[in-house]
Amino acid sequence: MQAVKKFITPYVCLAGLVATASMLSGATSSSPSVTLNLSVVPSTAQPGISNISVTGSGFPSGVLAPANVIVTFAPVTPAAGPTVSAPASAIVSVIGTTRRVTAAVPATLLVSTPTAYTVSLSDAVDGFGSTNANLTINPPASLLSTGPNSGTQGQTLTATMTGQYSHFLPGGTAVSVAGTGIAVSAVTVVDSTHVMAQFAIDPNATLGAHAVTLVSGAEVISLASGFSVLPGTASILTVSPASGTQGQSLNVVVTGQSTNFVQGTTLATFGAGIIVNSVTVNSPVSATVNITVDPTAVLGARSITLATGSSVATTAGAFTVGAGSAVLSSILPGSGVQGQSLNVVVTGSGTHFLSGITTANFGAGITVSNVAVTSSTSATVSLVIASNAAAGSRQ
Repeated sequence: MQAVKKFITPYVCLAGLVATASMLSGATSSSPSVTLNLSVVPSTAQPGISNISVTGSGFPSGVLAPANVIVTFAPVTPAAGPTVSAPASAIVSVIGTTRRVTAAVPATLLVSTPTAYTVSLSDAVDGFGSTNANLTINPPASLLSTGPNSGTQGQTLTATMTGQYSHFLPGGTAVSVAGTGIAVSAVTVVDSTHVMAQFAIDPNATLGAHAVTLVSGAEVISLASGFSVLPGTASILTVSPASGTQGQSLNVVVTGQSTNFVQGTTLATFGAGIIVNSVTVNSPVSATVNITVDPTAVLGARSITLATGSSVATTAGAFTVGAGSAVLSSILPGSGVQGQSLNVVVTGSGTHFLSGITTANFGAGITVSNVAVTSSTSATVSLVIASNAAAGSRQ
């Protein structure tokens, strides 16, 4: 009878292996240890301008260096925008393992439309990662319009600037208009995208389009042709000198307001009896006019007009013609004989011959029988030369 051999079946304790495997799996898990609140503060941000904060729990104990905590901004839709990372700027303990992490939104995170992003944290030094929080990234701010977008020289008006994705701040937004002649005051922020301001346009402000710029902290936005200055009502302020005499040639400086003088375009008139020889434009509001007053010009005040296209400035009684030095320019005939009666035509310059008032004297031995005035500078004098009149010239 053969002996029966007994075989002992080996058993393996799987429980221990399972426990060991579970421990190994926990040591290499990539599950985040920090849980972030879903909301980012603020919920929308702008690259290069905004700072955002995320709050979460499960942070390691001890002091965390902001430079070691990397904040990653990733688009929810991968093709919607770039993924950009940057170190945190500050970490604040809230309570227990809860902390608040602040970071600046990188300027390179550029999108063309408001785009959904996630924000997450990682720290290779302290060995933690995080869940995602939600954030909307806006495009760069821009200035859409100014209303009204124009005004006339000398006008004061209230303009409203409208921005897009802007962050206007009460007491923290400045408004300026490029160029000279437009003073900005009474800036009032209505909301983050609307600002009202008073524009006082100088009467001599430069015509044309001007850029409008709004500055709110680091946010600077401009509209290249945001406001235009239109011609105002032209007027003449001063004329120097304000008078001239018959027969005189002189330069007269005319100063205007809202006149917009242009060399070669601006024309001047000084009224009857005054010839304008030239107009030299010194500036949009100053011109030197060279004139000649006719020797026979009627005495008295004249209106002055300077026109530049449709811009016409006129002032009444601005220039006065005074009497010039009266002289006799010719006497025809210039001689007569003793005992002769003859008519002599006398022509003057700067004279004001008047019928019934003007008299003539030809000296000793010559009797004036009549003076017939033909104009202010011409008269016919009837003479009788005595038979015994001394020969020679007379004055």
